[in-house]
Amino acid sequence: MTAINYRLALILLLTGCSPAEPAPLQINIANKRLYTEKITNYFSVHYQLSQHFNQFNIDEWFQKHTAVSDEDFEKEPHRNKLNVLLNRTNHLAYHLGQLAFLKK
Repeated sequence: MTAINYRLALILLLTGCSPAEPAPLQINIANKRLYTEKITNYFSVHYQLSQHFNQFNIDEWFQKHTAVSDEDFEKEPHRNKLNVLLNRTNHLAYHLGQLAFLKK
């Protein structure tokens, strides 16, 4: 979940995140230490996201995100920051639902 939320910060281009070094979608043993260090440095990815979300005004939510080109955004204005947040949240909820069905 931390990797997904860090990637969300990259897509929304929040302060303290660099799109030049995108986060892989899966954490393996080799990059687990890197994420642990990043999380320690950022205190908490979730806290950082929350802080930035609270600072966004309404117009900022409807601006393009970093994973869409200017040309594509002009054709598809629904590819905005709010849409990314909603889709990522739904995706995370789907996986949390899968975890609920795991046997203990």
